[in-house]
Amino acid sequence: MIPGLSPLLNAGPKSVGGLQGNAHPTLIETSGRGALTSASFTASHIGGTGPFTYAWSVVKGDPSISVTSPTSQTTTTATTVGNGDFKQALLKCVITDSSGSPLVLSTNQATTQFEYS
Repeated sequence: MIPGLSPLLNAGPKSVGGLQGNAHPTLIETSGRGALTSASFTASHIGGTGPFTYAWSVVKGDPSISVTSPTSQTTTTATTVGNGDFKQALLKCVITDSSGSPLVLSTNQATTQFEYS
C-alpha cells in the first residue's frame, strides 16, 4: 500500500466557491494478468457554471499506470501486470467550470490498484 493512503481513503467531498465535487468510487481493485483496465472512476459535481472541463492524472504511485480518458468526466486506468505484480496509484481530477474556478479532487479521492492473479 502507498504510504499515507489509509487515512485518505474515506475523505469527503471537496469544494471551491460554488463548485463542489467528489470522485467515486474511492478505490478500485483489479486482478488478472497481462493488460488490464480498471472499472470506471467518475468525477461528480454540483454548483458552478457549465460547461465543465475535467483533467485526470496519476499523482503518486506506479508510473506504468495510465489514465485512459484524461479529459472525460468518467475514466478508467490501465496497466500490464506480470507474475507477482502489485501496482497502485493515486489519481487526481481537476474540474473547472466556465468561470475558470478549478476544483481539485486530489490524492484523497481516488485510488486504483492492480494485482496479478
